[in-house]
Amino acid sequence: VVYQHLVQAQRPEDLTAQSRLNLEQKWQEIRRAYVHLHVTHWFMMQDVQMSVFSDFLKDLKHDTKVVRGERLSKRQAAATAMEGELPASLLVDHIAPILNRAASESFYPPPSIRALLEIFLNPDVQTDAAMNFVFYCLLDYDAYLKRTASGLAPDWSLADTYAHLFEIPPTTSRTIRGFWLLDKQRCSAAAPYLLGSSCELVANQDGYILRMFYDYGHYAEGLQYLRTKDSSMASLADLAVCIDLYVRNKLPVEALQFLRHGCSPHLQDQLLEWLLEGCRVTNQLSSLLQLPFDAHEEMLLEYFLRDNWRGEDDKGKDFLMIFFLLRHRFVEAVQLNADLQQSRPSRARQALIDNYLCLLPESQRALVTGQVATQPLRATVPKTPAGAKRPHLLRYQADRVAPAVPLLRYTIEETSQANANAKRTTAATTAAAAAPAASVASAAAKPTTAFVGPPVTPSRLTAARQSAVPVAYPTAVTALQREAAAARGAIGSPLLNDQTSTPETTPLR
Repeated sequence: VVYQHLVQAQRPEDLTAQSRLNLEQKWQEIRRAYVHLHVTHWFMMQDVQMSVFSDFLKDLKHDTKVVRGERLSKRQAAATAMEGELPASLLVDHIAPILNRAASESFYPPPSIRALLEIFLNPDVQTDAAMNFVFYCLLDYDAYLKRTASGLAPDWSLADTYAHLFEIPPTTSRTIRGFWLLDKQRCSAAAPYLLGSSCELVANQDGYILRMFYDYGHYAEGLQYLRTKDSSMASLADLAVCIDLYVRNKLPVEALQFLRHGCSPHLQDQLLEWLLEGCRVTNQLSSLLQLPFDAHEEMLLEYFLRDNWRGEDDKGKDFLMIFFLLRHRFVEAVQLNADLQQSRPSRARQALIDNYLCLLPESQRALVTGQVATQPLRATVPKTPAGAKRPHLLRYQADRVAPAVPLLRYTIEETSQANANAKRTTAATTAAAAAPAASVASAAAKPTTAFVGPPVTPSRLTAARQSAVPVAYPTAVTALQREAAAARGAIGSPLLNDQTSTPETTPLR
């Protein structure tokens, strides 16, 4: 109302740029005073006791000091291999960063409730940032009351009442609740709040959240947040944290793809070295060597394995020799192995070289080794330790080896069955020739062909369908079927149990 009267009291032609600026500043002061009065009145209406709130602030100061100490130790442990040392701050310190009284001392927790409410009168603090800061403090106050007081309802929350009255958006309240849980090192509970909101309250918010997930050892939640948000990182430290999250989750392939497509070209050399170092620490370097690299990446990889190996075991050149073998660079692998055998002999390394060389043709092997081989090179196997378990070797009979191809195995079985049927048919035909004349006459009445088994090829199937001559079972086979059916007790079949009819052959369609 005062602002409207001030504007109406001035004529438009009398308002200069400076006058408008002064009126805008006065309006901001009136707005801050109104919000401060409104929030203070709400605290009085909620019957917030000064003594209880003072005890809460003392307890919160002690807890926050412990949390900051743990945060600092984890940040220092994670920042030893980083480029530079990053600050070990909490997310609440970035909600209203102007509130810091000094560069080394954070404003949170506030010394008193009066100091908490006076942030609305600070001209350097936006009203929304002050609202969020008070909401964060009320989350701590709710936790303190539920821990110390009795008789409170399980769903009672002073912070939720505050957010509803002062119209804090739900996305903002969820994000601040996720900040609060993450500052308390409850990363698993904070992940759903942070993943389900798209509100950005802090500059470089994604970088701070990912770094806290990484520092606290919750790599799965950090990778899930990175994949969900798909935010672009600009600083070298943030990109290194993203690559570390992929490596810690055993995903070196995706880490290399992120390095190629999600990083600036002028930072890729440093990040590739960071990726190699992370794979060395987590024992994933052998998986990374099998991936395709371009010429520049191979040069950086050779430099890292040969000259920039930071491990105490000095296995970088061994990995480099394996890399040469995987890329079919046998000459360089043989030369490197010769140098390593002089300084650090190893039968396993020499056996690996010999086994690779025995696969090459004799002429190419001579070019690789630099000399003509006078006798064929044999594969060598290092001596097995006494305590090692030998694998069980399967022994196959020389005359019965099952082929590996299912179709070939099926064809061989069908051919064997057809040959056996042909032999049985020949014997049955010979026995039928000595049968009585009546049987021969009845058999001659219908032209029949010998049964040689089922057709197993398309041409034989077609010929069988087109042939009008019925195929007959021999008498010997029919008698055997009758004896088998009688032994099983199969009664009722007119074909097997009719003793009066004596057909020598039975048509088969």
